[in-house]
Amino acid sequence: MVTVVWNWRLRFSALAVLLLGVLSAHSAVAQPKLVVVIIVDQMRAGFLTEFAEDFDGGFARLTRDGAVFTGAFHDHALTATAPGHATIATGTYPSRHGVIGNQIWSYERDRLRNIVLDDNVATVGMERR
Repeated sequence: MVTVVWNWRLRFSALAVLLLGVLSAHSAVAQPKLVVVIIVDQMRAGFLTEFAEDFDGGFARLTRDGAVFTGAFHDHALTATAPGHATIATGTYPSRHGVIGNQIWSYERDRLRNIVLDDNVATVGMERR
């Protein structure tokens, strides 16, 4: 009985040492200086391969040299643009990151302001309000 406990302890210790070695080696990897997250609403991952022959610049380079998460899924109930993008970018829920809708109160303008649209840019395919 003591031998079984000792073998279990020995195995556990060896596993712990191995995991510590892997974790310390992982932390030695240089972290990126900048991470760019591109989110395109209503664009499923399959479009990158479906229309690959039409891409000659940005999307072609991103799919070739970047990281593409074809099975990505984020679990949040709000389907508004800003909370969804903030959830993806931070990995936290709206209750934590604070973005709960597409509008915020602008103290400068004394009214609600849309945080998804830029007043200085005309969005393609949309009428300006």
